[in-house]
Amino acid sequence: MNNQNSQRPTQTIAILQYNLNRNQDTTHSVLNDSSSSKYAVLMLQEQHIFTNTNSSPIHHSWTLIEAKAMENHPPRAAIYLNKTILPAHSYETVHMEIPDIVAVALRLDRAQHPTLIINVYNTKNTTQLKEL
Repeated sequence: MNNQNSQRPTQTIAILQYNLNRNQDTTHSVLNDSSSSKYAVLMLQEQHIFTNTNSSPIHHSWTLIEAKAMENHPPRAAIYLNKTILPAHSYETVHMEIPDIVAVALRLDRAQHPTLIINVYNTKNTTQLKEL
């Protein structure tokens, strides 16, 4: 019996997770540093937010997916997808109604099922993890 799944190589992706403490320089450094280009996914918390747009920085090398903002708080979690490693057809945003949680479903190679990646800004005394 020939099992095709046993012959399929496993694809790995590199993920960088980082709390940036809302620092603009650190946020731009992570997005622009050449060493970041080896990562397929950046899972950032407390990324810099531009006050005029109430949004995280966009970058030509990364696709930004932000969490829903909480009342009186801008988004505190974001996922950046490396455009070189993950083309637009390889992922789908998973809509989350829970603030400070952002998710994407990645389709790696010919995988039958997507890989779900969830980034959570976990605040004390909230119910968001129970809701998730």
